[in-house]
Amino acid sequence: MSIDSSEIQRASATAQQWLTSERLRAGCWSTDLAESAFAIYGDPVAMRFMRPNYPVSGVAAMRDRLGEIITRNEQYRGRMGSWPLFLRDTDEMVGVILLKPLPGSEQIEVGWHLGRAHWGNGYATEAGWAALDYGYTCLGLSTIYAVVDPDNTPSIAVCRRIGLTHLGRTEQFYERSLEYFSKAPTAD
Repeated sequence: MSIDSSEIQRASATAQQWLTSERLRAGCWSTDLAESAFAIYGDPVAMRFMRPNYPVSGVAAMRDRLGEIITRNEQYRGRMGSWPLFLRDTDEMVGVILLKPLPGSEQIEVGWHLGRAHWGNGYATEAGWAALDYGYTCLGLSTIYAVVDPDNTPSIAVCRRIGLTHLGRTEQFYERSLEYFSKAPTAD
């Protein structure tokens, strides 16, 4: 089965439109974003809960990693994956939002990674709400999940702010013990 690039572009454009909020907009990955992405993924403090592949060692390694991310996103045909997040006013990259299958599972996870300079502004919460809305409205998901390092209290707080329910701990994903959350869409 060949991948129709116009189908992927349409699906990706739809995802990016839904992943736009009052202050943020999702974009499309390109290896040209390696320096901006490295400012996030190369920071050992920002990546302290992301193991074992982070922090990334340099811009060249980040460019390679972005190539892998782009390839992974293509397998989801533009409907899921991860997207860089930019401030709408300045086009500065502040982080990443993701909506993709948990490893070895059909469960779809929501997640976010922000550069340290952008912590504490509510961007993860804003992007998380947009990703949930996109997952329920466009993808028709019945439940969305999140997994968070038990010591990552800011991300646990975001999970709670966007209405995810704590299910306990799991060792099912990413080869370590993680806090496990889920949320089904609410009836209007």
